[in-house]
Amino acid sequence: FGSETRTRVAEEGESAVLIWLKEPPLPSKYPENGADLLELVEREKDDVAISCLTKLAVCDQESLIVLLGSKGRGGPGIVAVRVKPTSEDGFRPGRIRERIAFDRTFNMVNKVRRTQIERADPAWIHGRGQDTRSKTLLEKKVTIFGCGSVGSGVAEHLAHTGVRNLRLIDFDDLCWANVGRHALGADAVGKKKSVALADSLQRRFPHLSIMGQNSSAAADIYTDDSQLPASDLVICVTGHWPAESLLNEWHRQSGFDRPVLYGWTEKHAMSGSAVVIAPGSVSFECGVDSMGRPHVVATNWEDEETVTTEPSCADHYQPYGAIDLAYINVMIANTAVDELLQPSKKSYRKVWFSKRVFDYGGKWSESFAAKIGDLDVDNGTVTLDWCEGKCQKCTETE
Repeated sequence: FGSETRTRVAEEGESAVLIWLKEPPLPSKYPENGADLLELVEREKDDVAISCLTKLAVCDQESLIVLLGSKGRGGPGIVAVRVKPTSEDGFRPGRIRERIAFDRTFNMVNKVRRTQIERADPAWIHGRGQDTRSKTLLEKKVTIFGCGSVGSGVAEHLAHTGVRNLRLIDFDDLCWANVGRHALGADAVGKKKSVALADSLQRRFPHLSIMGQNSSAAADIYTDDSQLPASDLVICVTGHWPAESLLNEWHRQSGFDRPVLYGWTEKHAMSGSAVVIAPGSVSFECGVDSMGRPHVVATNWEDEETVTTEPSCADHYQPYGAIDLAYINVMIANTAVDELLQPSKKSYRKVWFSKRVFDYGGKWSESFAAKIGDLDVDNGTVTLDWCEGKCQKCTETE
């Protein structure tokens, strides 16, 4: 749980004894005094447990902690009790004999009180001890290119699910226009998105390993000591064709035998896509044109530009807010989790879409309308083939 916690435990931690019982006691059998506690432990016929209690009795603490653990119907559980320390009357400080301290502590006169236990292990935090997928995700490593409105949401979701190792790559600063759509808030404006996001997630999930790198996709992909090949999944949510193109080429040529996931939004976040490129399958480039535009887009805006220019400068941006973007981020993040748990052998595309596209003056593209047919829902997700055939590069490689 991090160096701060280790230091605090070293300075403030208390000695305790954990005794594992063959059967959990009924609430009516919970110890009320030191003698009850001793009887409960003696029934285990465990000399080591008694020896531990003897050593605990001479600890110089305000109270002595005994943890009673056992496996119940819902899994392992622990009950904690605190026992008042023994009186050293008649002995110099720290010189009372163990046996005398033991007898004075574990008797009927010395009352015990229960204290609350909270589990803080990863399996409990991420799966309440019941979700077997947590163990798998705690062994995974993911690299994410792009920590903007999409990437930050995906990274946060993966941290919540318990992916052990997250590496976040982005060189942009967070600006005020990002705040409403970003996992970070106003206190991070002006900071590097990747570094600030990693720091925030690391504080909230100290048992995970989350690293932010102020770097570009190109710099990370082609550095000599790149950590990319060690990833179980690579996610690219930059919305930037040069970065996607570099990653696609690396995936084709490097022999990387795990999936790469690309994600993006369309105008007003009325549609979003998650494209999984499986190793040995078609490449990402097979489904886009020379400018990185997908052969099949979901929405059509009657020749209107799908990006907007800021009034005071020439910066371009996608006009969308947090409401519809949340659906897209969850879809991309859930697709990532699916691939970490069971990697696909075939490339595919998931598309989230909303009928609110008509409220903004848009409509479905003909090619997308033909694929979803008469699907009458306000919003939904469909799974499609990524492309109808291989691109020239993939064909020449065969």
